[in-house]
Amino acid sequence: MRRKALHIYGGQDFTQDGTVDLKGRPILRSKTGRWRACSFIVGYEIFERWQIMGSANLVVYLTRKLHEGTVQSSNNVTNWSGTFGSHLF
Repeated sequence: MRRKALHIYGGQDFTQDGTVDLKGRPILRSKTGRWRACSFIVGYEIFERWQIMGSANLVVYLTRKLHEGTVQSSNNVTNWSGTFGSHLF
């Protein structure tokens, strides 16, 4: 199969695990993974940390400025994070 794929697609180096794009074409190894994938992972982790820190700050704001109880403010932040926060990413 490897030799056939090299012949059909002009001798380019494709992934060996059989991955294809949305149109069913083989994927070039030089265009996938590596630092491009790493940047998505690191970016996602940064945004996740911001959301967690923002949630903690929101609990403090709700308890001190809006005079909610800690249980009620934590519950409100959890509900907000579960509905709105998960749709951001």
